[in-house]
Amino acid sequence: MIRFWLLLSVLFLSNAGVHTAAAAPSDKNTLAVLTEIKINEWPSYYKNQDADGLAAFLSEDFVFITDNGSRSSYQQEVDWVRNNPWSGADNDDFVYRIEDIVFQSHTVAIIYGEGTSTRTSDDGELCHHSYWSSNTLRMEDGRWKPTFSHVSGVKCTPIKGE
Repeated sequence: MIRFWLLLSVLFLSNAGVHTAAAAPSDKNTLAVLTEIKINEWPSYYKNQDADGLAAFLSEDFVFITDNGSRSSYQQEVDWVRNNPWSGADNDDFVYRIEDIVFQSHTVAIIYGEGTSTRTSDDGELCHHSYWSSNTLRMEDGRWKPTFSHVSGVKCTPIKGE
């Protein structure tokens, strides 16, 4: 009987770290495409104030939830980009580090990680900006499109004496 419980315990512990989400698509190209979208394509619409590009990029049911809990829709996000020039520093030092890409199915992926940059704060001061985000993308008509974004842990630490 003790052997049975020992074996059961070993089996339980060996499976404790198994991720239950759907297996990632087998081709590495999918990971490369999602990485390119998050690291380069998505930020470019904001940096270039390209509202029309963002409108084509986002899924029409896109929802963004900010660190303070406010929500914006697809149209509100597109309008915001149209009316708000990039507030990041001119040195273009924005970096997004992907922590992981989790596949819910072969057509739904969650990308999460941390973004950092130098930018101008709301009070006009230069600061080190950082945040965490999670982004859900869905395959639509052969293209990955963002359906959801959430930002948390936003910090803008003033840069003194630089």
